[in-house]
Parts: sequence; structure tokens; C-alpha cells
Amino acid sequence: MRKEIEHISIRLGRVEKKVGISLATLETVKDGMIMDDGVSESENSSSPEPSLDFKRISNEEEFTEFDAKLGSDAEYYANVKKWLTKQIHETDPDNRMLVAMDLIMERTFFAECTWTGAGSPGRKIAFGIRTNVLRFFRDIGSSKVASLNEKIVTNFFRKKLNHAKRRAKIQGTRKSVCHKIRRT
Repeated sequence: MRKEIEHISIRLGRVEKKVGISLATLETVKDGMIMDDGVSESENSSSPEPSLDFKRISNEEEFTEFDAKLGSDAEYYANVKKWLTKQIHETDPDNRMLVAMDLIMERTFFAECTWTGAGSPGRKIAFGIRTNVLRFFRDIGSSKVASLNEKIVTNFFRKKLNHAKRRAKIQGTRKSVCHKIRRT
């Protein structure tokens, strides 16, 4: 009986130590979030709200114009990025890019695109050559938690382009998210 009490006492000490560490970590994270909120509030107050009247891309001409404007106009790039960042509340990079994709492009238009531009019934819209759009999505998908590279963005769009026709038929009754296979 005495050994059991000693064993339980030792385990209780370990649990208390872990709880103490967790509380200290939580306080640190909370303080960091409060500081970040203060910084973002001061940034918001100093810079005016971008008045962006963005219409979803629905054809190849609009897509080409959007890509060119992202590459040539830094202010437009920053305004679109700020507009999207305010609307995206996801932390996962794939989900961030998916929400941005749905906000920027019509699903029916996205179904007309392929990575290379080749298609079985005829020529389609090449997505892989739009370097400014890909760079933009890399920036949108990146966050404080994760930073993306070209390969991740390329794989994301190749997956989405493969399933674009099916996504175009979805009614939108349920919010779409990227599913990750958890490896243990």
C-alpha cells in the first residue's frame, strides 16, 4: 500500500510539473497574440481600408489580365492580398489557397484549365505558365505557421485541376476543405 502511494505521489508530481509548463507556454502564446493584435490594429489604423471591387475571373482574358496586373502593379498585388487575407481565416496552407481560389475564380472557369493547356476535346487554358498567379497563391497560402515553396503550390493546383470538373458541379452547400492523411 505504501509503495502504491509513493508511486501515485511521484506521478502526481510529474502531472503537476507538466501542467505548470503548459500554463507557462499558454501565457507566452497569449501574450504573443495580444502583441500581434496590437500591431495589426496599429497597421490597420495607419493604412486605409483597400476599396477593392473584385469580380471573379470567368474567362481567359480576365485571367491573363489578372496575371499581368499582379506582375506589373505592386499596389494592386498588395490590395488584392490584403483583401483576401481579411477574408481567409484558415491556418492550413492548402485550405488557405482553396478559399482564395474560390474567391478569385469561378469554378466553371477553373474547370476549363489544365496545368499545361492540353486537353482531350481541344486546347484548354494553361495554368502552369501564370507565374504571377502562382507566386500570389504561394504568398496567400503562407502564414506565420508555414511557408510555401513553388513545388507545394504546383502540387496543390495539379490536384485541384484534376478534380476541377467535379468541383464545378458541387452546389456549395457545404464548405470545401482539403483533406490530409495523418501519418503516425
